[in-house]
Amino acid sequence: MRLTPINEAEAIIDPLWDPALSGLSQWTLEPGADRGLAMWQNWCWAAFDWARRPASGPALRLSRTFGLGCADYDRLVLSVMAPPGAVLRLIAETDAGQRRVQAPPAGIQKREVTLELAGATRLKSVTIEIDAADDGIAKGWFNWLGLQHSGRLTRKLQAEAETTRDQRWE
Repeated sequence: MRLTPINEAEAIIDPLWDPALSGLSQWTLEPGADRGLAMWQNWCWAAFDWARRPASGPALRLSRTFGLGCADYDRLVLSVMAPPGAVLRLIAETDAGQRRVQAPPAGIQKREVTLELAGATRLKSVTIEIDAADDGIAKGWFNWLGLQHSGRLTRKLQAEAETTRDQRWE
């Protein structure tokens, strides 16, 4: 497991967009053949679909063990394109206990779901659950899982905004 910093505030844990780097094979997908659940590595994301909503529980539950230090960050971030109307839960088991967030129903665009780590210094495991909005075929994908430091990100974005305000470059 290698943490890949992408700037002073963010790092990628799992680059699911790249078949050569993706850790998809290390995730455990809860069985769902009875509802047509499938997941596969595509050339630019880890894709999933299902044919029908389950009678109960999430349409998709995906888990992975990490054992990764996260003391330099305060958020876990998942880049996802969930089916419209679907509700996603991001759950982390940490040295400071379980952390979880339920995202509002998905729209029609890719988004980043952010989970506050609240003082955790070690990420033990991550579970992603998606509840289907409708009965019937649905699909989506995961781009990446990463870590973020909110304070450093704010400073980074402020510095970028200040440098782009200089109209002499226009």
